[in-house]
Amino acid sequence: MLASEFPDIPVIGAEYGGAAGANPRYRWLVAPVDGAANYLAGLPWYGYSLALLDGSGPVVGVISDPSRAEIYAAARGRGTRVNGVPVRIPERVAARGYPVCTELTRDGGWPGLDTFLGLATAARCGVRILGSAALAIAQVALGHAVAAVLEDYREWDVAAGLALALEAGAVVLDRHGRPDPVPSGGLLVAAPSAAPDVLAWWQEAVGSATEPS
Repeated sequence: MLASEFPDIPVIGAEYGGAAGANPRYRWLVAPVDGAANYLAGLPWYGYSLALLDGSGPVVGVISDPSRAEIYAAARGRGTRVNGVPVRIPERVAARGYPVCTELTRDGGWPGLDTFLGLATAARCGVRILGSAALAIAQVALGHAVAAVLEDYREWDVAAGLALALEAGAVVLDRHGRPDPVPSGGLLVAAPSAAPDVLAWWQEAVGSATEPS
C-alpha cells in the first residue's frame, strides 16, 4: 500500500531491502514484527513498527502493540498519542527508582553490560530486557521507563519509537551525549532530567569494557 500511494518513496526493512539508495528525501522504515522471538514463543512483547524519515529525522511514527490493544502514534510537531490520547513525559523525573530498558545484541550481551547493570542497580533502577527495541523505546515515551540504552539495532526497528519519544519530550543522544534524532552505533533515549545519570552509567560501562587488561 505504501509503495502504491507513495511510489517515489522507498520502503526499507528486513523484508523489503536494507538500503535506501542515493539518500532519498524521504524513506519509509517498516518492521512487520519487532520482537519476533517473543511472538513465536507466545510472549506478549512484540509489535508492528512504521516510520517516515527525512533528512532531519522521524516525520511520523506508529507502533501497534496488539497484546495491549494499543496504537502509539506521533507526528513531528504534533505530539505523541496512545489510542488517540496525548501523552507527555513528566518533567523532573530522576533516574533513581525507575526502570531502564536495554536490549541484547545479536551476539548476546553488549560490552560493558555487566557494569551497566551494576551502576543502574546501585541507583535502584531495575534494568529490563523486553526483546523488542521498538517497545523498549516506546516505554520511555509512555513514561513507564526512564531511559532506554541500545548498543545494536537496525534503523527500521527503532525509527518509530524515536518519533514517539521525541514528540513525548524525551532526549535522544548518541554514545558521546550529542543530540541526534536517529543515532547510529548506539543510542540513549531518556527523560531529560534523567539523561545525564544514565549517560554517565553507559559511558562508564562501555569505557570499562574497552580498557586494556
